[in-house]
Amino acid sequence: MAVGSSPQRPPGAAPPRVADPPARRWTLLWAGLLALVLLPFAWGHRYDWRTAKGLEPEWIARTLAHGHGFSFRGDQRWLLPPADRNTYSPTAWQEPVNPLLLGAAFRIGGASYYGKLLAVALQTLVLFATSVLLYLFGRRLFDEWTGRLASLMLLVQPHVHYLVFGTFMTATLAGFAVLVIAAAFVRCLVGVTPARALGTGAAVGGAMLTSAATAAFFPIGLVLALRGGGGGRLAWGKAALYVLGMGLVLSPWVVRNYLVFGGFVPTRSGIGQIVYVGNPVLAETFVPGLRACPSSPGPWWTARSATEAVLHARDEEVWRGSLGNKGYDCIEELNPPGFVGMNEVQRDRTYLREAVAFIKDHPALTARLTGAKAVAYFFTGWPIYLKLITAAAGVGLFLARKRPAALILAAMIALYAIPYVISLPYHFRYRYPIEPLLVLLAGFCAVTAARWALTLRRRPAGTL
Repeated sequence: MAVGSSPQRPPGAAPPRVADPPARRWTLLWAGLLALVLLPFAWGHRYDWRTAKGLEPEWIARTLAHGHGFSFRGDQRWLLPPADRNTYSPTAWQEPVNPLLLGAAFRIGGASYYGKLLAVALQTLVLFATSVLLYLFGRRLFDEWTGRLASLMLLVQPHVHYLVFGTFMTATLAGFAVLVIAAAFVRCLVGVTPARALGTGAAVGGAMLTSAATAAFFPIGLVLALRGGGGGRLAWGKAALYVLGMGLVLSPWVVRNYLVFGGFVPTRSGIGQIVYVGNPVLAETFVPGLRACPSSPGPWWTARSATEAVLHARDEEVWRGSLGNKGYDCIEELNPPGFVGMNEVQRDRTYLREAVAFIKDHPALTARLTGAKAVAYFFTGWPIYLKLITAAAGVGLFLARKRPAALILAAMIALYAIPYVISLPYHFRYRYPIEPLLVLLAGFCAVTAARWALTLRRRPAGTL
């Protein structure tokens, strides 16, 4: 073979993959920098794990660690009358992934000491992985600087530190899952192979077992499978594979819930209860004369507007707890047929039926309340830095509006918020799973603005 010549590739063979050492080197360097950024925050919160609380996920994890299955202790169960603390009631009150991981940590290290440390360490690794994935995704979707800025913006937020170092909630895992789904959806824009359709469905199914709100992403993947599937029967076949992938992941949990509760529960129960509390029970606090239940003496506290009621429910722990108690009292007063013998899932559906009936009877009031919740979910009542992130994300979306990938992010943000806007956006952990998408759009806004400013500064005087 002559010097400088190259072997001939067989017809139809794919070109050889060319390695990109500089890109890999930059990825490793930036990942190392992100670890250095995260380290002082972790050190500053190094004792928080001792007092970290996880509420329902932690309660379930403790029963798992002690060999009592996915259940609540008798004196901690929801929607059912309290029972002896030495009894256990099967539950579907939480999505399974977080309690199972937390239960494994408690099983290994104990539920009172090293198990907590192990759980916080796992959450810290998940946050680090989320920041690295956010950098890679931002670099691919927009540019290098957007990926860098977005990953840093996520790591330095005090609210994020509290979630990771001070609680055992689902949000940290859900944020990573949402970002994985976003990357999978964006890949579908360049074409949907059978394997990609199946894998994307499996990713959505896995995310649903982490956060029920990600079920709202299902139609996005379905549309992408049909749009990029090649048309005709081929497209419908890939859409079927997408549904199959999701179903295969969900099926063990769905079957378990059917066998235990006799009903279809794809993710979790408890949705009916929070929708009921977030509509008739919350509405009576700011609408004079309205009663959540017929013989009620009135709300336990009052507000001057829908916005004020939502913020009170989010910021005042005692007032928030009173809403749940009032909801229990109202449903027990209604005492629908067979209520006493109902299990957790059946009781939750009773709450949902009553909430839907209220929404149908008061559409204008529900619309006003929903609007207040939507503003509170994204903007009202948050610290200034979260408000700035939301505003910058809106501007970033406008700047990137012609990019299909940016529209996918916008659809994911809007759809994920819907369950909380319909029910009640209690905590930051309800917003955090879409925080990586918000900071990505906000980072694009900031980088674009910086480039415009540099361009104007370098432009010769007197030019337009």
